[in-house]
Amino acid sequence: MARLPRLAAAGQVHLVLQRSMAGRTAVADEVDAQAWREALGLACAGHGVALHGYGVWPGGCLLLMTPATGPALGMAIQAVGRRYGPHVNRRHGRRGSVWEGRFRSTVLEPEPWVPWALQCVESPDGALAWAADARDRAPADTGPPQWSSAPHHRGERRDPLIQDPPAYWSLGNTPFDREAAWRERLESPLPPGVAARLIGAAERGWVLGSEAFAAQVQAQTARRVQPLPRGRPRKPRPDAA
Repeated sequence: MARLPRLAAAGQVHLVLQRSMAGRTAVADEVDAQAWREALGLACAGHGVALHGYGVWPGGCLLLMTPATGPALGMAIQAVGRRYGPHVNRRHGRRGSVWEGRFRSTVLEPEPWVPWALQCVESPDGALAWAADARDRAPADTGPPQWSSAPHHRGERRDPLIQDPPAYWSLGNTPFDREAAWRERLESPLPPGVAARLIGAAERGWVLGSEAFAAQVQAQTARRVQPLPRGRPRKPRPDAA
C-alpha cells in the first residue's frame, strides 16, 4: 500500500514527534541543546513556522508548531536536520542522520487538544512517545524532558523561540495568572488516555479533534485526514417486497 503524504495544514497547530536513532541520544548535553535550539529557531523563522513548545528526551523530541503554509512544516524540520546533524556528527564522531526516519505529526483542534498537547510536550507524559521502542531507549525516557519550553510557560525565564498559542493566553488575564495556571497544570498528569491518543495520532498522521474540525482541515488538503471505516462497505439489503 502506498504511503500517504504527510498531513500538514496552514494555520493549524501540529504536534510533531521525532525519534533519535536507535541506541543513540540526539541531544547529549547543554552544548548540543544550544546548537539544536539555534537550528530550530533559524528554521522556524526562515520558513514561517510558529513554535509553541518543545521537549527533548534521550529518545527524541516533541514539538508544538503552527506553519504559515502546508509545506512550511516539513521544510522547517528538514532545515533543522541539515544544520544540527553535522554539529552532532562532528562533535561525537558519528555519521548519518541524527533522527530515525521521517518525523511524525498530527493536526490538533484548539480545544481541548492544544493545551493538552503542550502539557504532554513539557511533562513526563511525553515520555510515552518512546514506549514503542523501549528496548532501544535510555532509562531517562521515563521522566520529564531534559530540555523544554516549560520554564518559559512557568514564568521562570523568557524563551525567545516561543510564540504562545491562543490556548495558553486563555489561561488568565495577566502573565502572572497564566504562569500560575500552567505551573498547576504541569504538577498534575494528563487525563487518562490523553497522552496515548496524542502520540497515536502523531504516529499515524491523522487529525485529532471533532468531526467538524476534521472537515475543516479536510477542506484544506486533498490528503485524507481520517482513517477509512474498518471492514467492507455494507451491501444494500434486497427489497423485502
